[in-house]
Amino acid sequence: MFFKSAHRDGYLLENPAEHVDAIRDSSKEARRPFTICELQAVMGVADPEWQSLIRFGLYTGQRLADLSLLTWENVDLDRKEIRLVTRKTGKRLTIPMSAPLRQHLLSLRGGELAAAPIHPRAFEAVQSQGRANSVSNWFVDLSAQARPSG
Repeated sequence: MFFKSAHRDGYLLENPAEHVDAIRDSSKEARRPFTICELQAVMGVADPEWQSLIRFGLYTGQRLADLSLLTWENVDLDRKEIRLVTRKTGKRLTIPMSAPLRQHLLSLRGGELAAAPIHPRAFEAVQSQGRANSVSNWFVDLSAQARPSG
């Protein structure tokens, strides 16, 4: 990235690292989906906002940052859709709303303003930091609480 930036900004005539492949860390363990038992355990220790974020993740498959930034404006209960622009790729998505997620949203709904966040604490954390690090760390802590000790 250093050479690419220097080339782009006119400090180098060419990027000497242009044809060098990035090194991938193969030591990282592959990600896997949560099992039903793991989800139930996390839901058991989660507060209502986290239970909602987990449901959104389960039913939409979207990243935590995108779910944290959802407002009521993104939700169309009549058309059963959630509309958003992803932060990472900038892609516009219209996600069909499953019946369980719609029921969950109806249970939350109560005359909110369109711009009001669905998940206020997560929204504030991502907005103030510009990224989802603290929200991700909260989820790691929540997952650790759900693991049986010993």
